[in-house]
Amino acid sequence: MNSRNLWGPLPATEQIITPTQILKEQATQLGDMTKGILYGNVSVTAAHGEFFLVQLAIVAPFIDNYTYLAVQVEHGPQLYPATVRPGYNLYDKNLAVECENQDEFEKAVGNILSSDHMQRIIRSLLAQSRSA
Repeated sequence: MNSRNLWGPLPATEQIITPTQILKEQATQLGDMTKGILYGNVSVTAAHGEFFLVQLAIVAPFIDNYTYLAVQVEHGPQLYPATVRPGYNLYDKNLAVECENQDEFEKAVGNILSSDHMQRIIRSLLAQSRSA
């Protein structure tokens, strides 16, 4: 018996950059900018086919691998809309940003990563790591 393809042609995915990929790029950037004193770690949790929870954390390996949650993203299987929340306040609904596309997502993540709050955290972790 011949097997028939009932899926039809599958779409190309080369042009799609996922929220996870964008956060992984930022994790690498942090490691490069701090020469490995800090680095980013991205974790992904799939919640029973309903949504994906993606987290970008800052890790300070010289201070017992201290980990600070920087950004949390929630999205469904279609990637967008994606909800971006700052790690320092996950439960304030006023700080959650709903992103409809990659440009909005990158802007929301950039606003968190370049915020005064995040800069103070990074400065503090760098200082503590250098004195450890």
